[in-house]
Amino acid sequence: MPIMTKIGAMKIVDYISWKKAIKLAMKEAAGRVGDAAEALGVSERQLFRWLATDELKSTPRAEYGLPRDGKRGKRARPKVEAKVIPSRRRRAS
Repeated sequence: MPIMTKIGAMKIVDYISWKKAIKLAMKEAAGRVGDAAEALGVSERQLFRWLATDELKSTPRAEYGLPRDGKRGKRARPKVEAKVIPSRRRRAS
């Protein structure tokens, strides 16, 4: 049997506070469902289900596929130092 989370219990006990908690988590996560779900202690899938309800459909979300820094396009890759592999000397036979 699945374990009920605090936010899941809040939905049953105090529906208005539950909606406010979800909207606040989404706002703090800048619309990213994954980050908001982690903050609420539920799975992303569950939060997607809750956001699909009529009351929460208007909750702002981050644009699909937008990186965390909010910028699109190519970025300079961090420079990686070249690995130096010691050469093996062959023995003269």
